[in-house]
Amino acid sequence: MIDFGLAKKFTFDESGEHIKLTKNAKFAGSVRYCSIMTAVGMSAGRRDDMESLCYTLVDIGTGGLPWKTGKG
Repeated sequence: MIDFGLAKKFTFDESGEHIKLTKNAKFAGSVRYCSIMTAVGMSAGRRDDMESLCYTLVDIGTGGLPWKTGKG
């Protein structure tokens, strides 16, 4: 399932320029699968989505992540 509730634009409509990376960004989503840059407070981008997808696939494929504790 895909949840587009957390989706955001990465470019400005009128100019097509990328939105600048920001520090101390609000976190949204699951901490278990978040990217390293997002975990330290940087704004999320498309590369962070790919990193999170990789963590999810590793978790499904191997049954866990090194930082995963407990069940669920």
